[in-house]
Amino acid sequence: MMSNNNIVKWFVHNPVAANLLMVMLIVGGLFGLMTVGKESMPSMSPSRIDVSVSYLGAGPEEVEERIIIRIEEAIYDLDGIKHIYSTAREGRGSVTIRAIDDYDMQKLLNEVKSRVDSINTFPTLSERPTVSQPVFNNSVSRIALAADIPEAELKELGRRVRDELAALKGVSNVELDAVRPYEISVEVSEMKLREYGISFSDVAQAISRTSVNMPAGKVDNDAGKIQIMTRGQGYTGEDFEDIVVLRTGDGTRVLVRDVATVIDGFTEDRFTARVNGKNAILLRVNTSENPNVVAVSEAVEDYIENTLKPRLPEGVEAVIWMDNSEGFKSRANMLATNGISGLALVFVGLMLFLTPRLAAWVVVGIFVSFLGTFMFLPFTGETLNMLTMFAFILILGIVVDDAIIVGENVHRQNQRGIKGAKASVLGTTKVAKPVIFSALTTMIFFAPLAMVPGDTRQFTVIIAVVVILTLAFSLIESLLILPTHLRHGGEEKPGLLAKFFTVIGLTRIVNIARGWAAHFLDVMITKYYRPFLDTCLRRKGVTMSVFIAMLIFVIGGIQMGGLVGFAFQPSIPQDFVRAEYTFPSGVPYNTVKRAARELEASAYKVVTDLEEQYPDTKIFKATMSFASGRGARAFFVLEPGEDRPVTTEEITRMWREATPPFPDAKEIKFDNTFNNNSRGMRIRLSSSNIEAIEEAAAALKAKLATYDAIYYVTDTAESAQSEAVLSLDPSAENLGLSLRDLGRQVRQAFYGDEVQRVPRGIDDVKVMVRYPEQDRKSFDTLGDMRIQTSDGSAVPFESVANITYHPAYTSIRRTDRARTLTIIASLEEGKDAEIKRIKDDLNENFYPEWEKKYSNVTRHKSGGDEGQAEFLKSIITNFGFGLMIIYVLFAIAFKSYFKPFVIFTALPFGYMGAILGHLFLGMDISIFSILGIAAAMGVVINDNLVLMDYICRLRAQGYDVIKAIEVAAEERFRPIFLTSFTTFIGLIPLMMETSVQAQFMIPTVVSLAFGVLFATVVTLILVPVLYILMSRARDRIYGLFGWDLPEILPEPAE
Repeated sequence: MMSNNNIVKWFVHNPVAANLLMVMLIVGGLFGLMTVGKESMPSMSPSRIDVSVSYLGAGPEEVEERIIIRIEEAIYDLDGIKHIYSTAREGRGSVTIRAIDDYDMQKLLNEVKSRVDSINTFPTLSERPTVSQPVFNNSVSRIALAADIPEAELKELGRRVRDELAALKGVSNVELDAVRPYEISVEVSEMKLREYGISFSDVAQAISRTSVNMPAGKVDNDAGKIQIMTRGQGYTGEDFEDIVVLRTGDGTRVLVRDVATVIDGFTEDRFTARVNGKNAILLRVNTSENPNVVAVSEAVEDYIENTLKPRLPEGVEAVIWMDNSEGFKSRANMLATNGISGLALVFVGLMLFLTPRLAAWVVVGIFVSFLGTFMFLPFTGETLNMLTMFAFILILGIVVDDAIIVGENVHRQNQRGIKGAKASVLGTTKVAKPVIFSALTTMIFFAPLAMVPGDTRQFTVIIAVVVILTLAFSLIESLLILPTHLRHGGEEKPGLLAKFFTVIGLTRIVNIARGWAAHFLDVMITKYYRPFLDTCLRRKGVTMSVFIAMLIFVIGGIQMGGLVGFAFQPSIPQDFVRAEYTFPSGVPYNTVKRAARELEASAYKVVTDLEEQYPDTKIFKATMSFASGRGARAFFVLEPGEDRPVTTEEITRMWREATPPFPDAKEIKFDNTFNNNSRGMRIRLSSSNIEAIEEAAAALKAKLATYDAIYYVTDTAESAQSEAVLSLDPSAENLGLSLRDLGRQVRQAFYGDEVQRVPRGIDDVKVMVRYPEQDRKSFDTLGDMRIQTSDGSAVPFESVANITYHPAYTSIRRTDRARTLTIIASLEEGKDAEIKRIKDDLNENFYPEWEKKYSNVTRHKSGGDEGQAEFLKSIITNFGFGLMIIYVLFAIAFKSYFKPFVIFTALPFGYMGAILGHLFLGMDISIFSILGIAAAMGVVINDNLVLMDYICRLRAQGYDVIKAIEVAAEERFRPIFLTSFTTFIGLIPLMMETSVQAQFMIPTVVSLAFGVLFATVVTLILVPVLYILMSRARDRIYGLFGWDLPEILPEPAE
């Protein structure tokens, strides 16, 4: 087997092989870049199964009893289920099954479907259950068609546009939203029924008997075949108006039109969408399995601008209100721009402190490493998306280190008079061990991202894949390709870059700058670093105490003291603003619609003011409003922040000031971040005793309301609407009337009786028989209603039925087969970091007594808290396991139990540097910061490895401890300084970036840059001190037990 020395030597002496390898990586990378899928965010298939059943007209308690509990009891004992979450709402029950990690989802889906299909106790009026595993495809574009035209025309226009968009290359499907299903409503008048002496059932049966198509067979004889059919199916409202309900003895016919108004329209779903002041429907364009978000976006935009708009009817507006390719292109441009800027700074830094030729080949090596990753990226099943580009930005500050260590050591051999291939081989092999182990340790630090629990793994694994691939190709480039290109180092013959500088007249300037840089480095080492290090080595106890005190002060004082908070997901302003009115349950839908119009009106006031202030600048893409049973919402969709003269926060403030309080609304809130749901706390309570949950929730809400950072506290069952419960009067039994008969007739009148589903094109249109809408809105209608008895006579409702009222939940939530209630506490803007203080105070001063008082109520983590806890626990556990692996590798490599601990000393100080960086820039620690800290760990381990490896080699050559440390510190100061310096300056452009896309990156960059900066000081000062202390401790231990110290055979020192 070839040793490292032989492999490096073979490539250095075979430059054709090295160059072919580099060309292969470049060509393969460019080909991979062209073929890899491109999307804004990766598609994902969550480890969950959804079951839903419609039970129209039923209240939440009925849905819970008849639907939800039946499903839960049927599936709860299946293998692979982690949690069951259920929700019962008016007319619908839904169950979400969370699977345990890595379980076979297809198997679980089949088992759940089989169990649900076997349930035979669902109500007869409920619809068939649907069982599915959702797949979240990322949309390319979101389009609105807005016009004040009849709803049916707008819907059919939307369907035609949907079909044309779906035919575009690269588009997998197009979803049509904000549309209502067609419905034919036969609205029967109670007065007309009495006038003609007929009932609801008579009308319904007449429609069922008459509106029908039925095959009757065929006649097959010598003359041929003739199909026999009865054709009377009604398809439109006019067809149903002409159906005969009653024929009298004198030949008079009573038609449906005589007793009812037939409305050929839409279902009564409570939802309205408006865009730019007009009624609207929405289309969502999704990509195929191998997406190209940019190409598809361009095709969609070309279709909208050049095909659709010219033939749209007058008054119809087509708006692309969200284009996800913009985010993709913005991040790609940011990666390219900042990457080039960072590499330019790295090149200048290396050129000044080393040589132009070496600096150029190091920069080329970074490109080769990236292209190698692109070559293999398609084979991993990943795509080029925002997370992939985030990983490339993250690794940019790390991947340069391997090449710098190798290049600097080859340059040092040149300075010692060793030239050509010998210098390349010697310089590379001497640092091969720390370079290899540094890359491995960084890979191990990032590997836990591929093992986090839950659906988060589908996102974090992308970062781990990119980092590991890039580091692997960085090793190949720095150990096999780069040494070949550096074999000409030290030659007097000028290289191409030197000739280029001569042509453009920069040679003299470059030489002067290099002289200054060399002088600066020499002064830094001889005048400042060495004397300071000697002082620290003489006062080891003081040095240790200072470093420990710094660590305690930063972590214990600054972080634990709250000067740097923790927000798992930071609230970063985006290119939109959201406003929402929240209403108590039972509020009329018309009130919600008026509130949506109020939000719309205040939004247009802001638009008008800003257009007057900035007449030549486009600020808004679209203004949207939605009204539904859950509340009124409105949105500003803004142009990119870097193109606007006014910030998202300023627009939010103006909108808030322009929006008046709405009388019936509980709350109005504004938000301009993607993770608005994470701004706050969610606490889930469960118990079999509903009253106990409500009492416990009331006490907890009262406590939460006392915190200044919390501005609003509610819960998922805060308000209840009244429910009218019908019962049968005892006298009704004498008329042969049952409670079932009563309930059926009231349901027919108020909800309606579905008599048919008419196939009409691609739609199945319900035909409903019921009271007119105006009558169904009035509770007095019950008093005027007539109930049909068993003998066909009609009696007043009030003579056979009683009504009682009691409060009923608007929705019921359950977790793992028990009723739950979730308390939601919303935080003021910018107060995300206060969550930890509030939780600590609750745990210490409130929960102990509260849990004693409400012992039958269980408190759970809810919402993001549960996922965050699982994520952090997994990261900490896997990180600890990774450290054990790294320790074993270092212990074997250095043949020592103690030296790995010295190398690890930089880790807490890298974390300390990240905290100080966040403090200086006024930022909270977040999940993005943690990724930067992991990256910083790899760099600081690299620096410690370089120093420790050289100290050990000098000790093996016969140097005593002090001398080995002094020589190693002086000679390794330059590579350690350069790796930290280039990492920091390479990340400066990103830290200075102001675009929205960069705001996610900045916490990561800050952690990496400042972590490396502060850990470098530890490497240069604390590691030498610890090495001496460790050596002396080892000597004392050996002396205590009478063991012989390992003898070091002196060899001539270099």
